[in-house]
Amino acid sequence: QVPNWSEPYEFYTHNIGITFSRPIHSIDEEGKTVFAGVLASDYSLDGIASFLTENYDRSDAIVTIVEEAEPNYVIASSTGITGVRKVLIEDNSKPCPEDNDG
Repeated sequence: QVPNWSEPYEFYTHNIGITFSRPIHSIDEEGKTVFAGVLASDYSLDGIASFLTENYDRSDAIVTIVEEAEPNYVIASSTGITGVRKVLIEDNSKPCPEDNDG
């Protein structure tokens, strides 16, 4: 039960994002720490990229967030470039067809 960042995944809104979660504990009547639930917050990759570009647009620094695990995909960058893309499960070298429903 430790804080955790998820791998990027498709939200129900069809945006790609990540989730931060951490366990919540409380103290019972006997003074023991007990698990009380989980706090989670979703972050869209577009939102992270917007935050970085807005906050580093006048800076000489370039900030890039990458996945910790191999192959270390780019999550977002202050340059506005995002490296994550939707791919087919059966062949991750092929991009997903665009959603034409709207």
